[in-house]
Amino acid sequence: MSVTRRLVEEAKNRQVIVFTHEMVFLAALVQEAEAEGVNYLAHTLWRGGDLQTGVVDQGLPWAGLTTKKRIGSLKERWQKADKIFRTEGQKDYEPLATRLYADLRRTWERAVEEVLLENVVQRFRESVETQRLKRISDVCDADLSAIKAGMTKCSKWEGGHDHSIASSGPMPNPSELEKDIEALDDWVSGVVKRREK
Repeated sequence: MSVTRRLVEEAKNRQVIVFTHEMVFLAALVQEAEAEGVNYLAHTLWRGGDLQTGVVDQGLPWAGLTTKKRIGSLKERWQKADKIFRTEGQKDYEPLATRLYADLRRTWERAVEEVLLENVVQRFRESVETQRLKRISDVCDADLSAIKAGMTKCSKWEGGHDHSIASSGPMPNPSELEKDIEALDDWVSGVVKRREK
């Protein structure tokens, strides 16, 4: 994109401030900045509950985060959920855990795209990078099993499905949720390590 190239070129010499709600443009801008080695500082503005506006978070919005950054965010949020579980109880913990499972599921999806399939096809990018295909020849049954297990577990608890009256068992406790986050982290690390060889 010529606009992103121009903005990054300008950022090499002076401060450039960009406000956008367009994720495709944001992804292209971040990709161009990283390719050119230009540091950037991202903030996300959003509307909170009770008509609260102008809430500012440091960093890119969730859709713009890499797998690694998403896993870091999940671990931070897990610590808060664990504290709520210990201090407030199951009732206040469950909505947080539901949201964590939903975002953990989304992170599994991003990991398939970014890690397993080496960004051959990437959301928000115009091109398909076929030269990366040679790096995915090591995909094995263990990868498929890990992905299926992670996605299945998340789908059960992410809140998008109405549970059968016959289904039993409470929301997984913080210890189990932590293990589910670690399972993704371990799988990602394993794929990255074996491809470094």
